Amino acid sequence: MVAAVKADADLTYVNTWLDGARVAAELPADLPCVIFQPIAIDEEVVYSPESVSSKPVFRVIGILRITDIDKAIAGDANNTGILKLDEDLKNALDTHLSTASGARSYDLKTVSFSLPENIQAGNTQVGTLVCVIEVRITENLLFTLGQR
Repeated sequence: MVAAVKADADLTYVNTWLDGARVAAELPADLPCVIFQPIAIDEEVVYSPESVSSKPVFRVIGILRITDIDKAIAGDANNTGILKLDEDLKNALDTHLSTASGARSYDLKTVSFSLPENIQAGNTQVGTLVCVIEVRITENLLFTLGQR
């Protein structure tokens, strides 16, 4: 999935792609950046021991560098806004998940947007803007007893 999203033509402006949890000190200087962060895999038996519903949950975190708070949300011809990054990521995820093989359903939900304190306080120094998209995929796995 990560490779398919990276290759999406609408996300060519993203400079860095990372997998796994990161702390602020590990963020690259070359933004925009997207981080794929696994959260959990919930499995539950559905109807019988031969059918399991697997629900991988992960976050896709988009990070932009901003220098002008007035362009941070919607952006313009020269500045990518956080709404464009959010929409482009969801479109790329949707395209991949809707064409991937297997019986699955999925949910894409933006769970937060955040601005650093110095930007919110009116400081015009460079800051970052973050969007967090939660992705939940439900796959129905069928198998015969003893194969699991």
